[in-house]
Amino acid sequence: MNDERLPPDGWQTQRKLSNNARHRIINPAEVTLGQQANQCQPYPMRSFQRRIATSPTKPVAPNRLKQDFSATAPNQRWVADITYIGTGEGWLYLAVILDLYSQKVVGWSTSARLQRDLVLEALTMAIGQRPPLPGLIHHSDRGSQYASHDFQKLLRDHGIMCSMSGAGNCYDNAVAESFFATFKRERVHRCH
Repeated sequence: MNDERLPPDGWQTQRKLSNNARHRIINPAEVTLGQQANQCQPYPMRSFQRRIATSPTKPVAPNRLKQDFSATAPNQRWVADITYIGTGEGWLYLAVILDLYSQKVVGWSTSARLQRDLVLEALTMAIGQRPPLPGLIHHSDRGSQYASHDFQKLLRDHGIMCSMSGAGNCYDNAVAESFFATFKRERVHRCH
């Protein structure tokens, strides 16, 4: 095994080259989702701790959904969340907005940085694809991106009511959490 072939940060993965159990160390950036499941193993990512980072000076909206994820028509209730995806180049953040009636993504955005622009772009896309009806509820966690003044202003400008989960309660946004779990299982962590 050649030490100069190891990535500089120590991340490594092994890919089976043949049935006789020969292996070589490769850079994680070389691993693609299109490889056969028996030819690759996911590489270890650096640990990530999710933090609730709402500032005491930023507004917190009441929980209007109260874990009632039903809707009788489109554009009555949207849920939103942010997840992270480990790549060979670092973290990629993905923000989505789901319509609870259709369970479809109505807005999304990606960025290498976790900033308010990420959720602003996702909301702008959702508003462009599905113009809000009076009484639309946008539900999210209490993250600083959703509590930002720019995001709250965009909601108000389009007559969208803001709803936020209780502090640290992932069940209040279970639909978005479930979407991300399925998305990661079927599209991100799948290796074939």
